[in-house]
Amino acid sequence: FKNSAYVANKQITKICDDGNGHILIGTRYQGVKLFDKKTLAYSDVLNSNKEGLNVYTDDILNTSENEFWLGTHSGILIYNIKTGNITNITKNNADVFSLSDNVVNSINKDNQGGIWVGTNFGGINYYNKTNTIFERYIYLAKETRNGNVIGQICTDDKGGLWVGTEDEGLYNLNKKSRIFSSYPITYKGISGILQVGNELWIGRVEKGLDVVDIKTGTLLRSYKRGTGKYDLNSNLITCLYKTSNGKIYAGTSGGLYFYDFTIKQFTRITALPDLYTSCILEDYKGNLWIGGYYSGAFYLDTHTNRGKPMPIDFSNGGRNNNTITSICEDSYKNIWLSSESGGIGRYDPQTGSLEKFTLENGFPNNNTFKILEDKYKTLWISTSKGIIHFDPLTKKTLVYTKANGLVSDQFNYNSGYKDITGKLYFGGTQGLVGFNPGKMGYNNISPPLYITGIQINNQEVVVSDNTPLKKSIIYTDKIKLHFTQSSISIDFASLSYPSAHMTTYQYKLDGVDSKWTALETNRKVYFTNLAPGNYTFRIRTVPQDGASQAEKTLAIIISPPLWKSNWAIVFYICLTTAIVYFVIKNYLKKIEANNKRKFELLEIEKDKKIYESKIDFFTNIAHEIRTPLTLITAPLENIQHSDDLEEIKYNAKLMDRSTGRLLNLTNQLLDFRKSEIEGFRLNFVKIDVAGILLDIFSRFILVAQQNQLKYTISIQQQPLMVFADAEAVDKILSNIINNAVKYAVSVVHVALVQNTDDVITINIENDGYVIPAKFKEKIFEPFYRIPETDKKAGNGIGLALARSLTELHHGKLVLQPANSKNTFSLTLPVRQENEFDLIESPTVQKTFDALPEGNQTRATILVVEDNTDLINFLTHDLAADYAILNASNGEEAISILQENTVQLIVSDVMMPVMDGFALCKHLKTTIELSHIPLILLTAKSTLQSK
Repeated sequence: FKNSAYVANKQITKICDDGNGHILIGTRYQGVKLFDKKTLAYSDVLNSNKEGLNVYTDDILNTSENEFWLGTHSGILIYNIKTGNITNITKNNADVFSLSDNVVNSINKDNQGGIWVGTNFGGINYYNKTNTIFERYIYLAKETRNGNVIGQICTDDKGGLWVGTEDEGLYNLNKKSRIFSSYPITYKGISGILQVGNELWIGRVEKGLDVVDIKTGTLLRSYKRGTGKYDLNSNLITCLYKTSNGKIYAGTSGGLYFYDFTIKQFTRITALPDLYTSCILEDYKGNLWIGGYYSGAFYLDTHTNRGKPMPIDFSNGGRNNNTITSICEDSYKNIWLSSESGGIGRYDPQTGSLEKFTLENGFPNNNTFKILEDKYKTLWISTSKGIIHFDPLTKKTLVYTKANGLVSDQFNYNSGYKDITGKLYFGGTQGLVGFNPGKMGYNNISPPLYITGIQINNQEVVVSDNTPLKKSIIYTDKIKLHFTQSSISIDFASLSYPSAHMTTYQYKLDGVDSKWTALETNRKVYFTNLAPGNYTFRIRTVPQDGASQAEKTLAIIISPPLWKSNWAIVFYICLTTAIVYFVIKNYLKKIEANNKRKFELLEIEKDKKIYESKIDFFTNIAHEIRTPLTLITAPLENIQHSDDLEEIKYNAKLMDRSTGRLLNLTNQLLDFRKSEIEGFRLNFVKIDVAGILLDIFSRFILVAQQNQLKYTISIQQQPLMVFADAEAVDKILSNIINNAVKYAVSVVHVALVQNTDDVITINIENDGYVIPAKFKEKIFEPFYRIPETDKKAGNGIGLALARSLTELHHGKLVLQPANSKNTFSLTLPVRQENEFDLIESPTVQKTFDALPEGNQTRATILVVEDNTDLINFLTHDLAADYAILNASNGEEAISILQENTVQLIVSDVMMPVMDGFALCKHLKTTIELSHIPLILLTAKSTLQSK
């Protein structure tokens, strides 16, 4: 540096390239040089001798285009390489925001635009351009104690501000110079301030209201608490307010007062209660809104002088007080209210609705003190944790704190003011701040988020081969823990100095939490006794002003103990399955053995009952058979010993009835046997049920008369045609009516109760012993008889046969429940699936030619029968007129026909060796024998047999 003064030490401390062909060079004793790389020439930027500064340069930083910060032993020099201007920043003991030491050793810039300055004895200083948006004000009298707790603010007539403090009196602020000057009054606690012309109205804390002359400071008037007509109710003036038409109102702790300029006295507003007034607002209609401590908001119609409380409640159901700290009317004529503990609210006078905004809307807390609207129609709210910028339309929230340049985060009740330029002022516990909303900015760079530490069982985990942490937790994505290490805590941080105090976090542990948990200030979370398993810890920042949301995750694997491992669980499952299998198997075996024993007992009991039923049946059958046999043998003896023809006829008729009874009993037994075992085959032909019912009914008229019964029948339609088996229907109805007549006491009634296209229903009822409900199915079992009725004659198969035949008709036979009578209900379908009309051929009377008169030989008849008694009976009966030949089966008959000529054959159907059908087929297929007439005899007289 040949053009510079000679120095013994030519040490160069810093070189910085500006990127435009120049190099800034810092030296120890020769100041700062600017070197041109094209011309290879230099010039002095700063020289110790010329500037009178100690420009011992330690660091140079290019902070922005054309701007360089020089760290010297005379503070920081800000050099504009384009204009050549230099600004010197030095230490100022009266300004807490100045540089802490003039010896600057290093300067660095972070990725958020913040500049870090290292000093020799003042530690580290931090500067961020966004922090300069809030103006700071200094006091003219630096040697005296100055007020910090700012209360009410109002304008003066010179463009400045009157600022009342609650600790050091009254000040006037010069907005251009940003300097406070103290107003000469003797008292310090100021609770209200208002300039009215040349008068200054000063509300004092518990000292009433003083009016002084601004120029002279002379006390003009004083208003205090008293008992007079115009005295105040309280000495605590909380606020002073001047309306658009020049009226003045004073709020006190004992109500609201109106100032009368004519008599220069205050009059209390009696339309409102004696509320502890906190704030006053005039709306666009000229009416007043009054906020109160603890009592909410009130409305005063100044035109009618009527007041009323408003339905505005911030008490959260009584858990907080309902103190209104300030009231503001926005450009949309909405009323905004701030509260001491319930956030803010927007009240719509048209609808009467109140919408609240609180912590849930991004507010730092719910303690709000003053609301001001800027010219952009957005709101600024002072709180106990900074200032909120709130957009009512988008409901977007930004929070400014000390990290953004505020003197303090704590502000005061109803302390704020908006001047005619749109500049906003807020008072707090550490002074006044002012700012222009149009120049506000916000750093929307999202800082990095890191997990900075982890503790297990309250012990910090260090990086080691013997710990779960194998590398720094900052670079760890997964950590595996033993089951004894299930109580952990995790530290995290968002690396941003300006937002460190206002960054909020949300965390969630996947596998435990279903929702995110918010953290306001704490940067550590705890998890105690986590169960073995896989978890993912998630931590994220809550973004502000469009900043992207940073998130960090850490996978946590807690291994289970040996007895809870997967192999152990598989073993437990297998063991449990085996135990359950053997338990169930043994249980089933036991159940099977018990059931088998029960079945055996049931079978024994069943066999016993069947045996008893059979014994009872055979006893009854024997009785039934013995009676008609007796009535056959006894009359037979009478016939054998009697010659009286009338006596013989009487005994013969008695024997005939007895044989008929025996035959009927035998047929009934055979029919039941077929219906139960072989399957009773029915032929469904069109029959007249009404005719059959009347015929059967008539059979029992005589018996009913003998028993002195009221025996009636009711049929609505005759004939009544259905497809059924006539004989089966006859047996069904005969058995039911027979039982009804047999067991009746005085009444038997038969009725057709239902007749549709699908079914018919016939009810037979009597007033005999009422069958209990528990026996209504039992009576249809074979051989079963109710003990109370077993003295009556019967065999126990009539109802069983009737139900079997009914079911073969696809019908139903049931005993209906009744109180005093037994009613059997028979339901039969009108049509059947397989039905046909059977037309029997008319009987043809065939005559045989008489033998010629000259032929004295009698006609020969061949009788083929396997029953000896019957063949003897037939031979005896026919021998008087015919020659009789006998054969016991079809083969013997054929042999006899080969040797003898016969004129007629009478044969049984059911015979051994060759039956009657086979014999008939043989005769009719043999030419020599086909002309012989054949008569077949059989006991099978049913429709199926025919």
